[in-house]
Amino acid sequence: MSARVDINFMLGKRRIEFVMLTDAGNIADYNTMSAIEQDGCCEPEVARVMGRVVREGDAVIDVGANVGYFTLLLARLVGERGSVIAFEPAQGSFSKLRENIRLNRLSHVSCMQQALWEKCEEVTLHQAADSGQNSLARSPQSVGRTKINATTFDAALTSHKARLLKIDVEGAEQNVMYGAKNLVPANVPYVVSELNDEALTRFGHGNRSYRQLMMARGYDTFLIHADDALPTLVPPATDLVQGWDQNVNVLFSTLDRVAEAWPEIPV
Repeated sequence: MSARVDINFMLGKRRIEFVMLTDAGNIADYNTMSAIEQDGCCEPEVARVMGRVVREGDAVIDVGANVGYFTLLLARLVGERGSVIAFEPAQGSFSKLRENIRLNRLSHVSCMQQALWEKCEEVTLHQAADSGQNSLARSPQSVGRTKINATTFDAALTSHKARLLKIDVEGAEQNVMYGAKNLVPANVPYVVSELNDEALTRFGHGNRSYRQLMMARGYDTFLIHADDALPTLVPPATDLVQGWDQNVNVLFSTLDRVAEAWPEIPV
């Protein structure tokens, strides 16, 4: 049975408030609520970047929206004058995403039940008990699968202009970028991405090849921090050695854009 949960926290000087549907027996919902109880919000390093860079009236894109936590957060940050486009291919997650958007009366949010990929074709969505681990590649967490039609970033969006792109697609990030040939810092200055070596490997990639692709597009790699500290530039030749959970979130941007969002730091 679904229950409405009030989400309320501060990002810098901005108060973020929205409601979400949660199911007690749903693993993804349980993980979300546990993260909120522990850290005040989900993936605070991602939320802090969003709070820093997203302004009222901006356009933003959420790829791999799941049930909509970051979609709702972004919708509050851009306000009614802004716009959010959210992509989520899984039927169950998409239904809850759409219901969460309706509950919060977010007319400036568009949700698309599509998987983004490197080309327009039929693909297999491997489903996990935790919907946050649904993937276009089979994994140890896979418990089912379904055929879906995938599209590309270029085909799905009439404009690549956005302030921020958040992407979390369980290892298919590099493939999505193959289908986003016009994605460059001049069009999308901030890209917040999951970087999961184990998941990337299932697609024949790794964090180094993904970073190299983004570097060729004009993006540097920055580690982001839950305490809102200045993102740490990762030199191209430096390996990111991931810990036990094989998962980290990074910011792809430029030095000038990072300086714009973090104009001063305490010393």
